[in-house]
Amino acid sequence: NVSPNVGKVKVTINTTVIIGVTSGSPVDQTKMEEYMCDQDTAMRRSPVYDDGTYKFGFMDDSAGDAGQAAVRTAKANHTLCAFVHYVRGASGLNCTFNGYIESVAPTGDPKTDVKWDVSVAVDGGITWHTS
Repeated sequence: NVSPNVGKVKVTINTTVIIGVTSGSPVDQTKMEEYMCDQDTAMRRSPVYDDGTYKFGFMDDSAGDAGQAAVRTAKANHTLCAFVHYVRGASGLNCTFNGYIESVAPTGDPKTDVKWDVSVAVDGGITWHTS
């Protein structure tokens, strides 16, 4: 059983809090693409929209946390989910985004706490807020 106080980072999936989140890193990206037209003599650069990535980790809750179960279910069903990552607690800086769970991987061994590493493919960009 993971205490709700174990997690250092607050993250929600479809409004359900994921218990035991110990790390999280949203990356909002814009890539630049280089191209040259037939008549051009110089390379040109243009911004290409890249939605971003989000990686986080949580301590396994053997009692069956609803947020952790939602992560595993979303991965299995390839479901688009709404996420909120709270950077400074519920009343501070946070970001919202939609995404698909790309990977869920356990680390550790059965005799110690098992941590799950999760990677999310962001769909539609990351929006930053202060609440």
